[in-house]
Amino acid sequence: MAGLFRRIPGFRSGTWWKQLAASAVYLVAAFSPYVMLRRLPGWCALLLYLKGTNQLRGVNRSGAEWGNEWDGWTGQTHYEWPTATTRSNEFNYFLSKNMNVIRLPISWERLQHELGGPLDPTYLQNLLDYFYAATAFRNQSINKDFQGFYVIIDLHNYGRYATGAFNSSGDPVATFTQHKLGDGTLTFAHVADVWTKIAKHFVINENVMTIQGRRVIFNLMNEQHDAHPSLDSTAIFAGYQTVEKAIRATGAKQMILFPNTRSSDTSHWSKYSPQGGPLDRDAAVNVTDSVFDMHSYSSIDNWIDDIKNVTDWARRNNKRLFLSELGTEDGPAVVSKLLSYIRCNGDVWVGWTMWNLAPYQITTTDKLSGAVSPTPKMAWYERHFLAYLNIGD
Repeated sequence: MAGLFRRIPGFRSGTWWKQLAASAVYLVAAFSPYVMLRRLPGWCALLLYLKGTNQLRGVNRSGAEWGNEWDGWTGQTHYEWPTATTRSNEFNYFLSKNMNVIRLPISWERLQHELGGPLDPTYLQNLLDYFYAATAFRNQSINKDFQGFYVIIDLHNYGRYATGAFNSSGDPVATFTQHKLGDGTLTFAHVADVWTKIAKHFVINENVMTIQGRRVIFNLMNEQHDAHPSLDSTAIFAGYQTVEKAIRATGAKQMILFPNTRSSDTSHWSKYSPQGGPLDRDAAVNVTDSVFDMHSYSSIDNWIDDIKNVTDWARRNNKRLFLSELGTEDGPAVVSKLLSYIRCNGDVWVGWTMWNLAPYQITTTDKLSGAVSPTPKMAWYERHFLAYLNIGD
């Protein structure tokens, strides 16, 4: 009998009363069709609490990637890194809402002006400054146990890169050439090159790796889509796996978020293959040592059916998922339905970050003062930022 209970999730962690309660809740869930079928958020919250499950939950902090759009680099010169004051204000606000992760989109062209070239020192330093500030952030008056944010570095380039976007002095120019993966110029070796150069900044110092470096997550490519026709789904998944292996070869052990063949969305996963070749659900089976990056907007995807499809696939194949973009204008009930499901399937879903720009945004930051204010949509998400929902919610 003791052996049986040791197999129950959460039994071996926590105090004796947690162990006993975890066993009871687990058995009730296992043998109650009502709980299993309805997956009540309150039951999920209790079981996750007893197991010690604490998902990542937060926002995207857009600004440094501006100018990289769906069809590639636009040549836009305006972008922003938040000032130290703005950064601090945002961190305090995010923490006050119980967020613990920030996804930080960046521009490949600004970070690396030439394919295979060195990283731009100014842009890189801004990236590192943000990372160090976020992962070291503490405010005991808000949360005495908080040990810093996780930061997702998101290469926000859609499987594209513009050559000639910067001159030899490092200034942006209007005469650039767009490229997409597989077109004969842009290759997965180039993606691996920039990522290994990023990754080395988080493994070069053993102390950084063990304390703050653990809190960085590498998001290989934002919304890969419409690659050159020479690349089918098999080639795309295999190509990004070579990028993952190149990162691991640097000694980096951090979590890696892995894209799919079209915009990381959930709607096509088990239905059709945008690039040709096997369905993404089949091409992705052999990917190892990564978490699959998913995006979902209620105007595009079917909440919850598409999410449920990828969840079931991940559980069958022992994979994990991260919802790094989500957004809706359909009201709080839709948000609650989605995020309650994500929470109740915490064995598969590592966490989520909502897309914090119009029309979905939940905060605004004053450009002059750096003051942070909620939008009306904050109320849709606020309860879901809590580490554990109140029982009965």
